[in-house]
Amino acid sequence: MIKLMIAVNSKQEGNELFDYLEKKEDITIVGVEYNGKRAYERIISLKPDVVLMNMILPELDGLGIMERLMSNLDMPRLPRIIVISSVDNPSIMDCACQAGADYYIMKPYQLETVYNRIMQLQITFQNERKGRMLLRDYGSVQKLDNSEEVNDGYLETEVTNVMRKIGIPAHIKGYQYIRTGIIMAVHDIAILNYITKLLYPSIAAQYDTTASSVERAIRHAIGIAWTRGDKKVLNDIFGYTVAMERGKPTNSEFIAQIADRYRLHYNIKMHA
Repeated sequence: MIKLMIAVNSKQEGNELFDYLEKKEDITIVGVEYNGKRAYERIISLKPDVVLMNMILPELDGLGIMERLMSNLDMPRLPRIIVISSVDNPSIMDCACQAGADYYIMKPYQLETVYNRIMQLQITFQNERKGRMLLRDYGSVQKLDNSEEVNDGYLETEVTNVMRKIGIPAHIKGYQYIRTGIIMAVHDIAILNYITKLLYPSIAAQYDTTASSVERAIRHAIGIAWTRGDKKVLNDIFGYTVAMERGKPTNSEFIAQIADRYRLHYNIKMHA
């Protein structure tokens, strides 16, 4: 049974969604809210699987709700979020997806379409969780592509040192997740092509958490580094990204940039 919460700014829309979706045998509606701040509080307490949400809400808008959810590391996992909006603006859509939206539905919409998207997202989530048990065990990988051995103890020390220089606090969860992700990427850089399907779940399995929690914690740690970290070290590692002030890197960009430095180091060492 899918636990669904609805957060919209119109009682008419809320009633229409509720009346249609409550009849579905595989959905139970845990709440309908018309206020963004209240909706966020209910998401925290009720832990729905899926949230249907308008972008424009009183007190706290949709982006604000998603930003708070992303930064709340106490949540075991995030709900799937479907944004319903009348704003046909690619920039707003991109912002919503960056903030954590899984799907964006434009008004006017068919109620059947909403139901189908709920089911598709939940099936995807269930498959991801099942897939965790089938993932490659990166803890046992000890070689690069050219079959030369990597000293993982040395690598872990080096990665730890660079993260401290960057300014990521060692006590936050993202610190451990990033370090593990960098070491995985040094062994196999291709894993970053499957960051959602492979890297996050692999890290989650090691730390007994969820892929969404790993993603949020890494993003949170990068945010801290970008606002409070050593700008000189950041510039040395990420160069143009800092210089052009185009914003902090994505999780995959951050991990790839550091991992590439160590892959290069090992290749030079092996060919010396």
